[in-house]
Amino acid sequence: PLREVGSRGSVVAGTFFLDRAGDRLYVGDDPTGNEVEASVRGVGLNVRSAGSVIRGLGFRGYGTSPELLGAVQGYADDLTFDNNVFEHNAAGGTALIGSRIAYRHNTARENGQIGVVASRTNDLVLHGNLLDGNNTERFYGAAAAGGFKLGDADNVTISENLAEDNAGHGLWADIQSYNVNFLKNIARRNSAAGIFFEWSRRAVIASNVTVQNEQGLLISESSEVEI
Repeated sequence: PLREVGSRGSVVAGTFFLDRAGDRLYVGDDPTGNEVEASVRGVGLNVRSAGSVIRGLGFRGYGTSPELLGAVQGYADDLTFDNNVFEHNAAGGTALIGSRIAYRHNTARENGQIGVVASRTNDLVLHGNLLDGNNTERFYGAAAAGGFKLGDADNVTISENLAEDNAGHGLWADIQSYNVNFLKNIARRNSAAGIFFEWSRRAVIASNVTVQNEQGLLISESSEVEI
């Protein structure tokens, strides 16, 4: 990966400059004998139709900015994401906003900021997913980075997921979420908390394994939590 600089004159080894007006990409390293990849697409799929099913697809290498949230955006009710792969995207892998979304058996791996982010959602099911090695670009972990983050959500079940080796929290519920169940998950080798329940109310955290994280289990500014 190369670091972006603000002008052509600033380009040195290990950096690049994108001249948007001239439609040119300047790279500070000799590309001879190497494969050079650059993306002009920020979003791979935006789902707005209720009841859609996204199954068996792969989304890799999209130049997603943090403002776009995810390379794939599920912004409708009654969606199903099943057996997909979201990897090596610039910021987020998947973003979910809607009610009754089922996100099962997917892989979110080595995305630049976060594997999966969900907000303003009700009755979400996150089951049997692999969230591995996300936040490769080392975004600020206290904002939104790591394996999975949930915010402003009601009635959520997070079960049988493996969140490992993320730079940040493994599984994270925040921002006035209500009635969240963490069941039978494994969180290991994350650089922050394996499981984090923050600024929210009512949770059941049962039968999980959290090991070799910076913190195993973290509860902050929350109430009605059963562990």
